[in-house]
Amino acid sequence: MKPISRISLFLITLVILVVAFPSTAFAQTTGNEDGKFIFGGTYTLRSGETLYGGLVVVGGSAELEEDSLVVGDVVVIGGEVEVFGEVEGSVVVIGGKAYLGENAIVNEDLVTVGGTVQREEGALVRGAITAEMPEDFDLGAFDPEVFNANQNWRSYLWNGFKPIGDMMMNVMQALAMGALAAVLALFLLTPMERVSRAVVTQPLPTGGLGLLTVIVLPALLAVLAITLILIPLSLIGFLALGAAVVFGWVALGLEVGKRMEKMFKVQESWVPAVRAGVGTLTLSLLSFAVGMIPCVGWILPFLVAMLSLGGVVVTLFGTRDYPVEVVAAAAAASAPAAIVEEVPSAPESGLDALLADAAEEAENVNDIDDQPEDDEENPE
Repeated sequence: MKPISRISLFLITLVILVVAFPSTAFAQTTGNEDGKFIFGGTYTLRSGETLYGGLVVVGGSAELEEDSLVVGDVVVIGGEVEVFGEVEGSVVVIGGKAYLGENAIVNEDLVTVGGTVQREEGALVRGAITAEMPEDFDLGAFDPEVFNANQNWRSYLWNGFKPIGDMMMNVMQALAMGALAAVLALFLLTPMERVSRAVVTQPLPTGGLGLLTVIVLPALLAVLAITLILIPLSLIGFLALGAAVVFGWVALGLEVGKRMEKMFKVQESWVPAVRAGVGTLTLSLLSFAVGMIPCVGWILPFLVAMLSLGGVVVTLFGTRDYPVEVVAAAAAASAPAAIVEEVPSAPESGLDALLADAAEEAENVNDIDDQPEDDEENPE
């Protein structure tokens, strides 16, 4: 089998970043048969267990114990994978490290980009092994002295490619936000809906509270940081502030996904994870695109961040509804009105009917007796 070329490496990276993230993250809604997605942290496939659909680990590590089986590919980005069992597909490591134990079996290719591979004696790889830059990269003709001789040309080249690099970085950040939103929607769907509902129904109070929080909270945390004892509390506060902005951003992305679903008239409704991922990706890309406009481009991302932060604050990270009165009124309005039916009276029994007829006849007789007779003379 031929070594993987430069185009193949590019395609592998592109497919992993654009396709593998959302597809494997959304697959957790149906079970392990569709694969496993780990966003940060560690994952261990125990001995004797089988994972169907492959494994994707971003910013973490994975260990496949002896006698374990992965039916699919194993992809690790910015992390480490230790293989002691069997992988039916390929093992791809980008910016990390791959370790193959003596009983490891990889039935297809082993690919590392910007990383290293350590194989124990006895490890079996049936496909191609690419642990360095491909052969079609010829760096032998590159002369650093000649390149550094023309500083103006290097500066011009760097300035020319810098906007492209910034744009690619923004796209990567948007993809990461979309993947994070999809993962959060799997576990925190109700809090996200509360935050987005608060922002949509009360944009002015939430935006104003978000702006006030940005002004007051950092100053308060800076004062706390002056004392050495409260420095950890100050760091926790800044982390909580950043987490609030991110959580509110993905909550607004969920609302954007709902509106996109209605706008495109999707026949089959998206699952919440897809709705949140697509909406957050679109919101992030739009904010980054508008942010590139000079002087006024910062306004839209700033407004979105303030609304996001305010929605999280008023709902306490989505643990309560806001405003409570509006939610209660909406719930009461949506409840079906009570239907009052006229209940027919129970039929009278036979004895009651006879008594009623006798009383009616007695009244008729009394009426006849009270009338004067025709031949009776009137007294003078």
